[in-house]
Amino acid sequence: IKSEDNARIFLVIDSDLNDKRINEIKSIEQVCIKNNIEIVLSNPTFEIWYLMHYRNNKLKFNSSKDVKNELSNINGSYNESMNMYKIINCNTDNAIKVAKNIEDKAIKNKEDLYKLNPYTGIYKIVEEIKILKENDN
Repeated sequence: IKSEDNARIFLVIDSDLNDKRINEIKSIEQVCIKNNIEIVLSNPTFEIWYLMHYRNNKLKFNSSKDVKNELSNINGSYNESMNMYKIINCNTDNAIKVAKNIEDKAIKNKEDLYKLNPYTGIYKIVEEIKILKENDN
């Protein structure tokens, strides 16, 4: 797959905070860059994005399961088939700010985003969708 005609392609990956997995992701980074594919990482799991809708999370998680348990505690319940969009949509702008602040601070401190906990770049996709919607109007 490669990006053409100004299309943006995102490869969404959870690191699971697993060193072997992180090394595998890093090993494809240059191929992705060459083909205009942007890696969008979440540490340890995608659900960290959901948590950022609820609060400025500074907790470190040991596993994906821990994130999902925390989400269940905050939300009252959680399973992967839930329509979380309906539940968290009104707080997306806040989640974007939280995710950007975490990333900006890490970059300033020269931290490795692949190992940053918690971290997600999902906001980049959400911002792109917002731009596309604005251009359609």
